[in-house]
Amino acid sequence: MTIALDRPVGTTDPAELVGSEMTERLSARIVTDHPEIDHATARRIIAQTAAFLAAGAQRPDLELSPSKLVDIGWHTWILHTVDYAVFCEQVAGRFIHHVPTADGKQVDGGPEAARERTLTAIAGRDSPSRPICGLRPPRWVSAASATRAARTARTAARRSSRITSAARSMHRAAGPANGAAVTDTKAWDTYSTQKPERRPANAVGATTWFNWTQYPDHGPGAEVLGIGPGAAVLDLGCGKGGNLAHCATLGARAVGVDVSLAQLKAAEARWGDVDGMALRRGDAVQLLTDTAEDFDAVYSVFGAAWFTDPDELLPVIRKRLRPGGVLAFSQRPAIEGCYGCQASYINRPEDEDPLVVKRWDYEPERWVGILAEHGFTAASARVLPAPSGPRKVGTLLVRARG
Repeated sequence: MTIALDRPVGTTDPAELVGSEMTERLSARIVTDHPEIDHATARRIIAQTAAFLAAGAQRPDLELSPSKLVDIGWHTWILHTVDYAVFCEQVAGRFIHHVPTADGKQVDGGPEAARERTLTAIAGRDSPSRPICGLRPPRWVSAASATRAARTARTAARRSSRITSAARSMHRAAGPANGAAVTDTKAWDTYSTQKPERRPANAVGATTWFNWTQYPDHGPGAEVLGIGPGAAVLDLGCGKGGNLAHCATLGARAVGVDVSLAQLKAAEARWGDVDGMALRRGDAVQLLTDTAEDFDAVYSVFGAAWFTDPDELLPVIRKRLRPGGVLAFSQRPAIEGCYGCQASYINRPEDEDPLVVKRWDYEPERWVGILAEHGFTAASARVLPAPSGPRKVGTLLVRARG
């Protein structure tokens, strides 16, 4: 049995990606299907399966083989198709296929060589040591070290966001202040090259329109914001500015902020002749902290509200949102069991690792609770179904008043 990837990519800490809730769910299934295995061993199997899959992502040039126990973990995980697909995307950037070894075919070098090769790949060094569950314990599965690393990364990200020059014009913006800011800017500049341009006109012939979803000509429009002439509107993560331009044509003062200079240049090139539209380069939290301007509506469409810690973003939005003003944002719905801070990968050429940004996912009812905790009223959250067709993922739309 071998492991096959669609293409070689970088990897990350598998223990941190599995999480305790998923580990318990998968290990319970193992114990149910294999009564001879106790819960403690089942949990170790899941950890080792994660390590095996991560090793395959790191070393696609090697023919790796799981132990019998890890193969049980792999088979169990695949039955939980959503969880398995999410883990593959996070650790490998693509789906990791389970390819059975053909009857009568020997793996390269025979079973013992395959086992040693697999142990070495998992450990990331040259000499295997005593295995657990048939595989050597990988150096990255310490829960304590993973927790410390995650906490340190969160703290660094929060500090870096506070020193980004958010309110400057995109043409006068200073360079990013540190490595974290460089990573974020590079990630979104890369994303800008992958995102298709908005069509010249939509299905009804309009040259500007508002779209909350990932599907063209689908879902509600700017009426969600309840704005009219003279309103002040802020787009958090405005990208190439299509929604922002539409707000400006409605007579609003439309301000957009984005960390990506590439995105903002594209917005200016396309919408530079639209009156009432202003573009700012920088971090959403810092702009809201520094500005003295109040807004009648603040929104984000697959933007900063998805990729910023709500405990940092929501207080500064509420501070700058006029009484009764509308906050609205949309993003893909959370995957069951994957809540809170998650990793998103932005792919690059095959000879480069993907870039990583953080996003925050919650179920609709949890978003309502989070908004209430931060003083917002009349909060609602719902998943807009996808239009008819082969794609089935809907769009989470959240709305509240300040």
